[in-house]
Amino acid sequence: MDLTDCGRCPDCRGYTLRNVEGSTIVCSLPADEAPRGATAGTVGAAMARDVMCAAAELPLGAALELLADQRQRGVPVIDHADRPIGVLYPSDVVAAVRARGFAVPAALDGAGPQRPFDPAWIPEEVRKVPVREVMTRGALTARETDPLDDVRARVAGERGQRLMVVDAEGRTIGAMPA
Repeated sequence: MDLTDCGRCPDCRGYTLRNVEGSTIVCSLPADEAPRGATAGTVGAAMARDVMCAAAELPLGAALELLADQRQRGVPVIDHADRPIGVLYPSDVVAAVRARGFAVPAALDGAGPQRPFDPAWIPEEVRKVPVREVMTRGALTARETDPLDDVRARVAGERGQRLMVVDAEGRTIGAMPA
């Protein structure tokens, strides 16, 4: 969402800007309060609006701080038009390190990290790789106007993934667990 559009929202109570080589707007509307105009029972009324995304061209090193944030299992990846195109998971980073011939700490071998992801061990060469080369392609999406029960039924088998909520133009405006 553009900062100008955010300020035009009839429910705007303020916003904060976060910066990871580009700004992300974080709506100050409480998470349990739907914006005016969001119909009860829709994805838009239930979604979280505080979603940190990584641009596809962002170097992996810059996205690692988002991945280390314990609130997110994976970091949604967006294209230049804010459309979701994938998700960056810790397992993607581990695979990228291995693919480039570097060792992976024993604690990360197997099914993946069991504790908070600490990116300190990742070699500088891997940190320079664009996120788009490492991410898991594809993203679960739903429109903000979709009925919540229908969407939950559609993504029932997708545990552990995030459902990206998009507006009518396909731009990311929120997220919720699948």
